[in-house]
Amino acid sequence: MLMGAPSTSNLLVTSITLAFMGLPIMISLSINALENVPDSYRFGSLALGLSKTHTTYRIVLRSAWFKIITAIMMGVARIIGETMAVMMIAGNAPDGLKLGNGFINFIFLSIATLASTIGLEMLENSGPMHESALYAIGLVLFIIVCIINIFIISSQAFHNRKLNYHARKTTKGLRLSKSYNANKINKLFYEHIEKKMGLKKFKDGIGMFFLISSTVIVVSFTLVILTTIIWKGLFGMVWSDLISTSTFDGGAGILSTFLVTLLLVICSIIFAIPLSLMVAIYLNEYARPNSIFAKVVRFAIDVLSSTPSIIYGTFGLAFFIGVCRLPLSILSSGLTLTIVILPIMIRSIEDALSGVENSLRHSSLALGANKTSTTLKVVLPNAMPGIITAIILSIGRVIGESAPVYLTLGTAARLPIAGFMSPGASMTTQILMLSKEGATAGAMRIMFELAFAIMVLIWLSNSLAHILGKKFAPNYVNIGFRAKWKNRINNLKFFFSKENYLHQKQSFNNFWKKFVPKKKQRHEENKTKKKKKKKKGEK
Repeated sequence: MLMGAPSTSNLLVTSITLAFMGLPIMISLSINALENVPDSYRFGSLALGLSKTHTTYRIVLRSAWFKIITAIMMGVARIIGETMAVMMIAGNAPDGLKLGNGFINFIFLSIATLASTIGLEMLENSGPMHESALYAIGLVLFIIVCIINIFIISSQAFHNRKLNYHARKTTKGLRLSKSYNANKINKLFYEHIEKKMGLKKFKDGIGMFFLISSTVIVVSFTLVILTTIIWKGLFGMVWSDLISTSTFDGGAGILSTFLVTLLLVICSIIFAIPLSLMVAIYLNEYARPNSIFAKVVRFAIDVLSSTPSIIYGTFGLAFFIGVCRLPLSILSSGLTLTIVILPIMIRSIEDALSGVENSLRHSSLALGANKTSTTLKVVLPNAMPGIITAIILSIGRVIGESAPVYLTLGTAARLPIAGFMSPGASMTTQILMLSKEGATAGAMRIMFELAFAIMVLIWLSNSLAHILGKKFAPNYVNIGFRAKWKNRINNLKFFFSKENYLHQKQSFNNFWKKFVPKKKQRHEENKTKKKKKKKKGEK
C-alpha cells in the first residue's frame, strides 16, 4: 500500500477523487464567468502596456471574482452531496474519526460522510428511530445546501449593487489637481525599473507556469480515466456479457440493466419535458422579472439544482413508495429522477428562451399576433436548438444517476418484464452492487464493461445534442454529402501543404522569441548590425 496505508479505501483517496469530481462544474462555470467579462477591459489593459498574464490576473480575474466564488461554492455543494463514489472508496467506518494517532494515520482513516451514511443504511435501517435519524441527516444536508445558495445569491446581489454604484458615479464634480502625486510618480518609477530588470517577465513566467501546470494535471487525470475505462472495458470485454440478462446464473446482466436504464430515461423525460417547458415559458415570457413570486421560484430552482441526489432518493422513498404506495419500480424511480432533472431543464430552457432576440417578439406583436401565438410560433422555434440540447443533456444526467435509483428501483438485475412497474437495477447501481461484493476478477471486469457502456451512452447523447442543436438552428444551411467531404479533403491538403508548414514554423519562432531575454535579443541585433556594416564596408 502507498505510504504504509492499511487499505486503499481512506480519507486521502476519497479527497482526491471528490476534488476531481467537483472540478468539471467549477471549471465550466468559471469559464462562463471569464467569457462574460467585457472585452473592453482586456483591450484597455493591453493598450496601457500590460502583458497578457498581468491582464488576466489583475483585470479579468478580479472582474469575474464573484462568479468564480459562485462556481467554487457549487462545486463544494456537489462534493458534499456525493454518495455512491464515497460508498465505494471511503471505507465507511462506523466508529467515526480518530484524531489522536498523528497526521499520517489520520489521512489514511476509513470514513463515512453524511450522504454515504444515508445511502448505506436507509434500506437496511433497524427501526423507526433509525429511519428518522437518517431523514434528519438528509435535512441537515438540505440546510447546508440552502445556506450555500443564500451565500451565492447575496454575494451576487452585493456585486451587482457595487457595479450599479460605480456606473452611477460621474465626473461632474471632478477637480483637477495641479500638484504632483508622489505615490503615482513612485509607482511609475518602480514599474519602469521592473521592466528594465526583467521582473515583470519573471512574474508572467511564474503565472504561465501555474496555469499550464494546472491544465496539464486536469487533462492528464481525464486521459488516465478514459484510457483505463477504454482499455479494461473495451479490450477486456467478454462479448457474451452484452446479452446477459441476469446475475443469478453468474452472468453480467448488462442487457437487462441497459433496458432498465432506457425505460428510466423514457419515463423521466415524458414527465419532465412538459413541466420544465411550462415553468420556463412562464418565468421568461409572462412573469415580471422583479416580482417576489418569480424570485422565490428561481431561488427554489437554484436550491433544487444543487441539492444532493441522495436527498431526492430519500424523498422518492418516503413519498412515492411510502405515501403513494408504489412498489420499487421503474415508475417510482422515474418520477424521482423527474424531480432531479427538472431544475437543470428549466434553467437551460429559460436560457434558450432568453437568447431569442426581442426584436422578433416585437415584430410578431406589431403584426397583430397575441402573446401566446408569439411564444408558440416565434419564440419556441427560434429557441429549439437550446431546448433540444437541454433535453439530451438531461438524458445524460439520468443515465449517470445512481443514488435516487438505488433507493427507489431496487438492486437485482433482471429483465423489465412488467414494463414501468418492473423492479431491477440500472447500469450505475449494478456497478455499486458489484463493488460491494468484493474486488474479484469477474466483478471488476463487469464493472469496467458497464463503465465503458455508460461512457459511450453519455458521449452519444452529447454528440446528438451538438448535432441537433446545429440542425435546428434558424441559420442552419444543409450542406450536401459530396460538398462536406470535398471540404474535409481540401482542409487535409492544406494541413500537409508547404504554406501551412512555413506558417506554423513562423508562429513557433515568434512564440519562443517572447521567452528570450532582452539582453540576448539586443546582442543578436548588434551582431546583425555589425555584419551589415562589414558587408557595406567591403562593398
